[in-house]
Amino acid sequence: KTKKNQNDMEEKLSLLRQIYENSAEGILLLDKNAEIIWANRMIRIFAKIETQGINVLQIFDDSQNIEWPPVCDHPIRRQYKGVTIEYIVTLIPETEIYIASIRNLDATDGIKQEMEKEWQNTLSHFMHDIITPLNGIIGFVQITIENLEKKQDKENIDFLKIALSAAEKMLKNRNIFLAVNRIALGKYTLQKKRISLFELIKRNKELLEVAFPNVEISKKPIIEGSFEIEADEDLLDIALSNLLKNAAEEISRQKSSAKIIIVFGNENGEAIIKIINPGIIPEKEMEKLFKDNFTTKKDGNGLGLRAVRLIAEAHGGTVKAENKDGVIEITLRFPS
Repeated sequence: KTKKNQNDMEEKLSLLRQIYENSAEGILLLDKNAEIIWANRMIRIFAKIETQGINVLQIFDDSQNIEWPPVCDHPIRRQYKGVTIEYIVTLIPETEIYIASIRNLDATDGIKQEMEKEWQNTLSHFMHDIITPLNGIIGFVQITIENLEKKQDKENIDFLKIALSAAEKMLKNRNIFLAVNRIALGKYTLQKKRISLFELIKRNKELLEVAFPNVEISKKPIIEGSFEIEADEDLLDIALSNLLKNAAEEISRQKSSAKIIIVFGNENGEAIIKIINPGIIPEKEMEKLFKDNFTTKKDGNGLGLRAVRLIAEAHGGTVKAENKDGVIEITLRFPS
């Protein structure tokens, strides 16, 4: 049992090293006595801290005032060689190892941007590598479902459909991440062309009504006609599908009979799309809504709304959320 526990611990430490090696923040793994077990690249190269056999409590200018382990639910600020740093320490569950996440508040933008880009590139490579096995899973599950349908094995078909839905969700999140990450890194070139906003909305409306048959969606064009705009159709499709899905999920959560209203057209020389659904966004969440990694869902990852913001900005546009008389109104604006 002791050997198994040791092996499990080594696996955990190995995984943590892989995850945090190129993080944009400094990461330390510490034992129960605050001695450094491992430091990531940010600490080793940029912070230039000698870590072997060092007790972390001894490296701060005001170490005599530091308690170990720190008991707080907010970041702590200290001085290290005249530099202001901010850190938070967390105990890894079922271990006696602590993980410290450290930011240099005095760091230049150049260092921050370099490390952030390196971290984003690492994630991009990882997300790219999962596509082949993920497509394989989806393909084999689909084939198995078809074979079981011939045998009318409903129970196992239902289980497989759940697995298929989960795999397809992973694939969709992966595609969103890659597109948005390339925009954030300045590596995405918009593939602009004339597209029919009416047709794009119609297609997303029809797809959503299949996934949410109890949610009614209506379109209210400001102007009649096809209304063509210059945009990257794939990116705009991601933004629109994310907003509509969020609205449908909110209605389903409320078990409401209300409907989603899509308003689109030309307003004051700008192309606009408004998604309106019942509900209210708390003011404390409103200002964070489109920020990186912010989500209000238990199983959310914050990719969707971040994607909407970056896609709008890539087109020279904006996205804005408002509470209006018991409804949530999210407006996308683009130069027309």
